[in-house]
Amino acid sequence: MLSCTDLPLFLWGHTLLTTIYILNRVPSRSVPTTPHEIWFDKKPSLKHVNIWGCTTFVKKLKSEKLETQSLKGSFVGYPKDSLGYEFYIPELKQVVVSNNVIFLVKEFIQEGGSERKIELGEVFAEPEAMP
Repeated sequence: MLSCTDLPLFLWGHTLLTTIYILNRVPSRSVPTTPHEIWFDKKPSLKHVNIWGCTTFVKKLKSEKLETQSLKGSFVGYPKDSLGYEFYIPELKQVVVSNNVIFLVKEFIQEGGSERKIELGEVFAEPEAMP
């Protein structure tokens, strides 16, 4: 998910937590129900699931009259202890939680995301001498 966006690499933890969140709410081959359904004894809703890295506008809590009312950001996950969504705001260089937001899903899909070129290097270990 992180490789399909131009978001900073320090958000890899949010990527991992979002992946786990989604995998716990979809069926798997190993059990006939979802892990969420086994734990909470009810079917999970997927109406609130959004595209990771999607461009958003998050409403500011306080703003002056002639100031912009929202900040542009990217969706990065679901908070553990509250309702809403987590967003990375580049202007503030931080992750914020809010539920007062507009998702620009159609625009994000039309753009096709902005892929990052990731180069993976191989690590070679020296063979150890036998005693």
